Amino acid sequence: MEPRQEAGVSSESTNPGTIRQPLPPGPHPFETVYKEENELIQEKRKSAGIKPSEELTGLALSGGGIRSATFNLGVLQGLAELGILKKFDYLSTVSGGGYIGSWLTALINREGQGEIGTIEPQIAPKTNDEAHPEHAAVTFLRNYSNYLTPRASLFSNDTLTAVTTYLRNLFLNQGIVIVALAVVLLTPRLIQNLGQALREPMGEALLQGWPYLLSVALLVVGVGAIGYNLGFTKRSGRAAQHKPWWTGTVGIIGIIVIPVVAAAWIDSLYLLKLASDLKGEFMGLFFGTGAFYLLLWIVGYGFSLYSERAGGAGTSPAGSESLWEKANIGETLEMGVFTFLGGAAGGALFWVFAYLIDKYLAGDPAKPWLGAVLGAPLVVAIFSLLVVVHIGLMGRLLLEDQREWWSRLGALLLGAMLIWLGIFGFAVLGPSLLIWTDRYVMALLSSGWVITTIGGVLAGKSANTGGENPKPWLDLLARYAPYVFIIGLLAAISLVIQAALSALGDGVAGNAEPCQGFYCILQQQSKMMSAVKPDLLVWNTALLTGIASLLAWRVNVNLFSLHQFYRYRLTRAYLGATNRKRHAHPFTGFDRDDDLNLSELDQRPYPIINTAINFTDGGELAWQDRKATSFVFTPKYSGYQIPDPNASHDPTKDRCYYRPTAEYAKTAIEEMSLGRAMAISGAAASPNMGYHTSPASAFLLTVFNVRLGRWCGNPKHLSAWEKPDPVFGLRYLISELLGFSGLNLPFVSLSDGGHFENTAIYELVRRKCRRIVICDAGADPNVTFEDLGNAVRKCRADFGVEIRIDLSWLQPVGESKHSARHYAEGTIDYGAYAPEIKGESKLIVLKPSLSLQRDEPADVLDYAASHPDFPQQPTTDQWFDEAQFESYRKLGYHAVMSAKTEALRDLMS
Repeated sequence: MEPRQEAGVSSESTNPGTIRQPLPPGPHPFETVYKEENELIQEKRKSAGIKPSEELTGLALSGGGIRSATFNLGVLQGLAELGILKKFDYLSTVSGGGYIGSWLTALINREGQGEIGTIEPQIAPKTNDEAHPEHAAVTFLRNYSNYLTPRASLFSNDTLTAVTTYLRNLFLNQGIVIVALAVVLLTPRLIQNLGQALREPMGEALLQGWPYLLSVALLVVGVGAIGYNLGFTKRSGRAAQHKPWWTGTVGIIGIIVIPVVAAAWIDSLYLLKLASDLKGEFMGLFFGTGAFYLLLWIVGYGFSLYSERAGGAGTSPAGSESLWEKANIGETLEMGVFTFLGGAAGGALFWVFAYLIDKYLAGDPAKPWLGAVLGAPLVVAIFSLLVVVHIGLMGRLLLEDQREWWSRLGALLLGAMLIWLGIFGFAVLGPSLLIWTDRYVMALLSSGWVITTIGGVLAGKSANTGGENPKPWLDLLARYAPYVFIIGLLAAISLVIQAALSALGDGVAGNAEPCQGFYCILQQQSKMMSAVKPDLLVWNTALLTGIASLLAWRVNVNLFSLHQFYRYRLTRAYLGATNRKRHAHPFTGFDRDDDLNLSELDQRPYPIINTAINFTDGGELAWQDRKATSFVFTPKYSGYQIPDPNASHDPTKDRCYYRPTAEYAKTAIEEMSLGRAMAISGAAASPNMGYHTSPASAFLLTVFNVRLGRWCGNPKHLSAWEKPDPVFGLRYLISELLGFSGLNLPFVSLSDGGHFENTAIYELVRRKCRRIVICDAGADPNVTFEDLGNAVRKCRADFGVEIRIDLSWLQPVGESKHSARHYAEGTIDYGAYAPEIKGESKLIVLKPSLSLQRDEPADVLDYAASHPDFPQQPTTDQWFDEAQFESYRKLGYHAVMSAKTEALRDLMS
């Protein structure tokens, strides 16, 4: 094994006599990436006898699974026959286009020694006879058109291997997920058990015991942090460049929301224990809570004043003094009275709840467990209501930005309480509800749960969901089935936990007399839960936590997803096709030498493999629907770039995070390979899917291990970018479970490039190509040009580049599905993004279509007649037979030939 290089130092080139200079540490800017690419392209042009030129030409192969790969094989063969392939400087691919683009890249490396000119005549279509044999790499692709399971029989070893591999990975990943969820659902029982322990030192009065002091301390922390943040809003305009951690959402959750919720939980324990005493203390609660709230806010005001004068902002400039500095004695007293009244209103609410608890729940065995579910949320609701009253009474004495800040804090508290109610509700009420349900109804619900889950998965893949004309019932099924599955899974886990605790505990519920009503069953279950010994809960929770941690450590989040299965089969089919010295293992059929190190492929056309880096925490509001941006793998660099949020379209203001590919995500035995990058680019089914991401669907896909994407080191991170996988994957598995991904994590979620942009033109526009040919083979049954429209919008928004194209030639004519042509022409106006480019650049679009002239080959027309959805068959069909393979390949070739006298004329000159 070769020694690792230090971060920031590039590897030596595979070209003899060329040594890359040491690079500075840290991520590299796009200017460096583009400069080195251009230098290589000009060098390759010169060695091929082509005049060096800054006017670059790019070929984009779109996504679309094996349909796109096969259509684009025909396109490549057509371009090769016309002698055009050697005119392209860049080969930008995504998803299915990446399959065939990687095939071509590997072929150039293995048989062309980095130059496409030598292999161009060989891959042109020929009659398969002794005089003009078809290239072996094309024949191999035809043989492996069923690349996932080459022997497609239901009981073939290939199919059964796929099944066993999926089940193995499913078992391991579901083990992690289910055990982790069990720990979450055990947590409410631990908290309630802790609450029982806290009731003893509480005493017989509200102001007694150290738990009361703890509650006060937590409230002081929370209110002090609130005051400090409110003070910061007064100087945030002058300190816009410095945003402390405690002003962001995560900081506010840590120093305000968590302390307030913890204090509310302790206060709910007092409320439950002392309800009978408190109901007779209305005046005491009214005045006592008002005085306590006033004292708290005196503390808060103090922190606010200190915050206004602290930090890099210095003292407030003239005319911007605090309200508290400007207020006179009368206004100060007025604010104090209103603060007292707000707190007193909260005291009145405390008295109301104490009265209701004493009247309806006194002596009820279910009281502590109902309190566990509802207590903290009710106390937080009281806190929130007294603040609402306080803000209303203050009127103009509070500033609008401070009222807005309070609203956002209220939203966080509401979210926290909804999570509390959900987890505690499933843990405490769920088992009783299921036990109460009649066994026949239970069987019906269970069957419905399974059918709905399966139906939702199938509906999500159906062409009749989403799009322009979806079937409403299928759309509803695809949208809500994940929620049904989540509810059913959590309820089932909670019931198993309850049964296990009953068996391991004192068996109180098992010895109880049978009863019919839900509340009676809840009371029985409450007695059982109260009888469980604390050490039993602690040890079981610790055991399950240890099991989840061990599995998350050893069951690699990448190795045991579907990514490896998918990668190896793609590599065997598309890269193995170019391996003339292939020696497949006699049992598995794989050859490790099929794959190639991506960094060794310094060639022309220069490959760009497009993927999507997913994020749901993006700061730019304009990107809240995208949830992804472009992440590329190239021989020299891998990484991503975030356009300037101010939309100045100035590349120098973009945030760039590129790392040398030779060192990126490197393992002990391999570096980033062409096959791995190709598989990531085609990872269509993943919990994180760019603008397709849905938390409910992400949960469903994660639980069933439908995870083709990969967690890769973040090029932005100082050290994680060199690592192939997270050491401890639980964090990232939970992120997928919740549909979360971020750009600030050590590892980032990469998936199908089509989850961001599916034509592969985006990166060619970034590189200012003067001529671009797009093979748009994505699924487009209604011919809406969704992928092209998405690309045009993003190029305009991110680069200020205007793309104009007349697509009328590709649209169906009348009621038929036939179009006038297989291609369309357009222009690219780079404007201020590339002022050095004068005039308009050219764009050509090739698309799978059937022409009005019906001039396609006879076998293509025959296949179309018997398959009405051709050539827009669904991307989910990844098992092509020979007729299907040949029809798409020949259609791609025909599309190029039909454009040679017009659209491709300039490239042929």
